[in-house]
Amino acid sequence: MTSLFLIPTQPGAQSVTVPLAGVSYRLRLWWCESATPAWLLDIATENGAALVRGLPLLPGADILAQHKHLGIGGGLYMASDGAPTYDSLGTSSKLYFLPDS
Repeated sequence: MTSLFLIPTQPGAQSVTVPLAGVSYRLRLWWCESATPAWLLDIATENGAALVRGLPLLPGADILAQHKHLGIGGGLYMASDGAPTYDSLGTSSKLYFLPDS
């Protein structure tokens, strides 16, 4: 059985290095205040080589669905108790990794 991995986040913009399916990645989470405010995600290798930038963290959707070619080995999902806000990341909005089975 495959289990969810909670990405350790906290309120506010941040960078975190985490292992996903046995490989370390650097995740940069940042808030974009636009017509539709949202959290965005950049993913890089552990040594900083950019893989993808500006992925919107939409609750309920696999954030990596269109990027399977990167070979990350699973899906990223945002779960939120409401519309995500700048202060909700890590509290009522959480980011999870679900490895491929």
